[in-house]
Amino acid sequence: MLFSQRMGLSPVRVQIQLNDMDNALRVALWNSYQPAVIAAGKKDAFSRNSPLMPYFQALWDEVLHEPVDKIPSTYDRATAEIRVHFFAIEWYRVYEFLEFSMSSALPRYYRERLAPRINVALEREMSGYRLIGNLFSPITDSQEISNIEEALNRNDAHAGAISHLRTALTLMSDRINPDYRNSIKESISAVESMAKHLTNNPKASLGDALLVLEKKGEMHNALRRGLSSLYGYTSDAQGIRHALMDEANLTFVDAKFMLVACSGFVNFMIGKSSRDGLPTN
Repeated sequence: MLFSQRMGLSPVRVQIQLNDMDNALRVALWNSYQPAVIAAGKKDAFSRNSPLMPYFQALWDEVLHEPVDKIPSTYDRATAEIRVHFFAIEWYRVYEFLEFSMSSALPRYYRERLAPRINVALEREMSGYRLIGNLFSPITDSQEISNIEEALNRNDAHAGAISHLRTALTLMSDRINPDYRNSIKESISAVESMAKHLTNNPKASLGDALLVLEKKGEMHNALRRGLSSLYGYTSDAQGIRHALMDEANLTFVDAKFMLVACSGFVNFMIGKSSRDGLPTN
């Protein structure tokens, strides 16, 4: 996140890639495909009896839409054409190309090597999709992204809560060293900060603050219980805040879910407090 965005001087845009694909993501996906398929297949003699030839023939026929008798006679030339195609097509065609590779004549050995590499690349580069089975499925949608951006870009919100959300997004979005554990902690801290602010009690626990809001008619009992359960997830012996927790179990999906949920809560409470005349900043 840029300095101006962290300081609230310019709008924040969530960089989850849902309706496009930047060069870094495309390259990461190629760098998953190339060693798992092309480099691995080069050890076999390239001929009509090659284990990869049925895949190449299907690729030329169904993806490149070229006559199969135009497949180059050498492996390097054939794979060079695949590379050119991969980097020339529209972003959504890249996903289609990889889906085809995962469900076509590509031998199982190659598919088993390719699938985990793809998902590592998707998570690292903030793609809004994951490979599940042989298909890419969305792990987020435009409404979730909109909820996060709405909360981050409000000028009528408690500064402490928004600061926590900005930090959560920054930690989650780091493509080199993402910190999902602390991102989740910052997201739930935004909930705490907002609840304390709305009850004018900076020393209140989240549970106590939510009870006050419920009694004042600012929160339905079901919502209070849901938020308390969410907080409990981050606070119990197996939760995010426990020092002995295995951080390797946390993923982008976990951090994104918590950021979306907590952003939605901040937006909801600002809307409620504004309607009922409570202070919001």
